[in-house]
Amino acid sequence: MIEKNSLETKKRTTKARDLRPLFSFVAVFFSLVVVMFTVGVSPFGDHSVLVSDLSAQYAPYLATLRNKLMSGGSLAYSFEVGLGKNFMGILAYYISSPLNLLTLLFPVSKLSEAIVIIAILKLSFAGAFMTALIDHKFNSKTKMSILFGMMYALSSFSMSFIFNFIWFDGFALLPLVILFTEKFKDDMRHAWKLLIVLILLFMSNYYIAYMVGIFAFFYLIGILEYQSNVTKEKAPSAGKTVGVFILVAICAAMVCAVLLIPAGLDTIRNGDNSSSLSVSMDTGFPLVHLLPQLFINKMKTISENLPFIYSSLAVLELVILFFMNPKISKKLKLRAGFGLGFGILSFIFPILNTAWHLFNEPNWFLYRYSFLFIFGTILIAFYSFLHISDLRNKDFAKMTGIVFVLLCIAEAFGKIENTDSMYFQNLAMIALIGLCLFGMSKENWPESMSNLKKYRKGILVPIVLAEIVFLAPKLTVGAIWNDTQSAGSFSAEVSDLIELTKDTDDGSGKRTEQTGNLGQNINSLSLSSYTHTKGLGAFCSMSNKPMQRFLKQLGYCANFNYTSIEHRNVNLLSDSLMGISYIVSDQSEIMGLTPISSVGKYTLFENPYSVGMVFLAEPGAYGFDGYRLEKVAGDPEAEENEEDLKDKKAVTEHVIEKDYFAFQEDLVSSLTGIDAEKVFDTRHLTWEVLNAQKVDGKFIKEPLEYDLKKDRLNLENVKTGYKGLTYYLRGSDKSPIVLKATMYVKTDGPVYLSVPFLMKSAPISIYC
Repeated sequence: MIEKNSLETKKRTTKARDLRPLFSFVAVFFSLVVVMFTVGVSPFGDHSVLVSDLSAQYAPYLATLRNKLMSGGSLAYSFEVGLGKNFMGILAYYISSPLNLLTLLFPVSKLSEAIVIIAILKLSFAGAFMTALIDHKFNSKTKMSILFGMMYALSSFSMSFIFNFIWFDGFALLPLVILFTEKFKDDMRHAWKLLIVLILLFMSNYYIAYMVGIFAFFYLIGILEYQSNVTKEKAPSAGKTVGVFILVAICAAMVCAVLLIPAGLDTIRNGDNSSSLSVSMDTGFPLVHLLPQLFINKMKTISENLPFIYSSLAVLELVILFFMNPKISKKLKLRAGFGLGFGILSFIFPILNTAWHLFNEPNWFLYRYSFLFIFGTILIAFYSFLHISDLRNKDFAKMTGIVFVLLCIAEAFGKIENTDSMYFQNLAMIALIGLCLFGMSKENWPESMSNLKKYRKGILVPIVLAEIVFLAPKLTVGAIWNDTQSAGSFSAEVSDLIELTKDTDDGSGKRTEQTGNLGQNINSLSLSSYTHTKGLGAFCSMSNKPMQRFLKQLGYCANFNYTSIEHRNVNLLSDSLMGISYIVSDQSEIMGLTPISSVGKYTLFENPYSVGMVFLAEPGAYGFDGYRLEKVAGDPEAEENEEDLKDKKAVTEHVIEKDYFAFQEDLVSSLTGIDAEKVFDTRHLTWEVLNAQKVDGKFIKEPLEYDLKKDRLNLENVKTGYKGLTYYLRGSDKSPIVLKATMYVKTDGPVYLSVPFLMKSAPISIYC
């Protein structure tokens, strides 16, 4: 009897397990299923998720990782990335998340569906961890923490960058890092828990991990300062806490050193030479342009975006009410205001913005740390929600007026086009949410409405869910994936290509490349990854830029900062030197190549002239200038003397025509010792110009992309090189400019055209 009573007492005193994080996980999971179903994304629809960098980088590298794990290949190096690449850097930067192991359960042809499942799981964990943090930090028993966790997981950052799902590990782990930082602050015996979550953070994606780590460090200092732990008496204890935190972070980094060191060295050695540190204190954009980002907003561009800081209109209203609440201390308001203010300054001032990106400004997908701002606003909003009963009627009136004014300013001056306006949708949601919050602040309701009092939260929840699950994601996720490739066609293309190329890699180092149009999401950048073959094309931030710069000299397509290199067209000489033995194409015939098999719409051709991956070369090849084409675009002295040159003629006298064919012939001669001068029968064409007339380049007012994106590796004279171009003034805007030439060919070999253009994606077409 005594034993039974003892057990009952122990059972009663045992803390009940908090299931709210689990409910949040499930709620976010099914909400995202609804979002994917609404926009028609496979496996809940027909659209593939492959778009932008997900198509060009993340999915191919996941396929490469899957191939390596399934075949027992080395994770240290890969020939499926360009001509060959240190794979550890790619692994740590892109695909080291443990959840990526789920791709092993899917065939390569179903990789799009696997990515959707992984993204949904990551965001579901984000919601669960945010709910867990809120429950612990505020010691709250309300189930509304589930809704606030959903707001974080379904915020504009996650929905707009959903194709950048590799960032979601840090996004999801941020609340968990802060949760264990809070526990560690209260009791340093929790340091081992913080260590484990930091190891998981650093291992999953170090690029976002450092942002989370920096934020957690300043968060800890801020909490210690707010709780008056930095006074003279408590300073030693606070210093010890900070010191141990730093030590724990260092230990976590050391555990992950096998990933972080190769990745760090790879990134440092292959930095972006086109970016530069901006120390200007000029604002990056007017503050008023940030206002639309607070509201439900149609996404106009994902490449040159403004900060994504929207999570819910309820958060916006509650944050404003936080600063109006008379019962919330001024001390807390001051610290919260400082944090939000610093976040806004980081967005606006380039020096702070660049610092958040480790002084390497992104080319696309800007303000990648904006989720930290969302995180802060949600914490402030929840604290405000807990103290909503302390608000006065006039506080709600002021808040409504402020939100309405902000919305009007955003519509009038926030770069919102009339066709993109969401004014009335925002206005309706603001009113409905505001009324619900006002009702929740009142304990005494009129007797005629007293029965509605218990439904206050029940009314607010579906309104917010309609906002964050149906309305807002449709404008972001829907805009991203509204015209993507059919998932079924992508799967069929990958399956056919795998079947077509299954016998091309016999271990001898033969490379396989492509030409033509293999598919919307299959090209030189991804072919080798999907087919488990060796190739030439590659696209990654830590690419071997000097090597890809050299490949550009051979006629391969490089972007402005050499992060990508593509094989777009067949060049028998260059391809043979690079060991490209096979070409895959949607064409049935390619001059100079022998068709050997076909599957579906694809044909596999063999290059009989390929020398393989490795061959002996003459010692004199060391003296060959592989970058001489960059030196002939303009006299290096012309830049220094440009101010002294009085007319354009004096500048263009220094311009010499680039001859890519002679360059390749001389390269072959240096490698073999054989005179290769007659490999190409080079001719200069006379062009007939239609719908345009030749004009002087000095009348061109708009800067060229060549001038806007500086290539610091290139030896060309940026200031004068463009003056060697020929400019044409378009006649009718209804028709294109046409350059027409006629030539007579006496041989049976392929014909090559050297057509210079400024942009990788220049809007030109060539017809023969």
